[in-house]
Amino acid sequence: MVKELYELGEQPPLGVVPAKMHAWLVRPERFGEPKTAFVREVVDVPDIAPDEVLVWVMAAGVNYNNVWAALGIPVDVIGARNKAGEPEPFHIGGSDASGIVYKVGRNVRNLSVGDEVVIHCGTWSG
Repeated sequence: MVKELYELGEQPPLGVVPAKMHAWLVRPERFGEPKTAFVREVVDVPDIAPDEVLVWVMAAGVNYNNVWAALGIPVDVIGARNKAGEPEPFHIGGSDASGIVYKVGRNVRNLSVGDEVVIHCGTWSG
């Protein structure tokens, strides 16, 4: 049976994607000190594009980008994302993570459900 939401620390069966997830969010009305700007909320699990994967995050890093996102300066990351066409009125912090692939977009060829991954925001080409 698929649950709509799994509790923190409770791993869904491999490949089972619930409708909701826990996330630490910043919203514009809370811009300010990170300790009060980030609040744990329950939100919809996002749909993925054909070239994306969905990862059950087991660990995530916090760095200066999260501080800037919380403060809303030097860039309002929520406003910038909305201008780029992303509809969510919030920002989920994090740029580095590790976890397990739970869903794979139809154009992804190098990852499969169940793969353990490390995620980094940087992009390199050689």
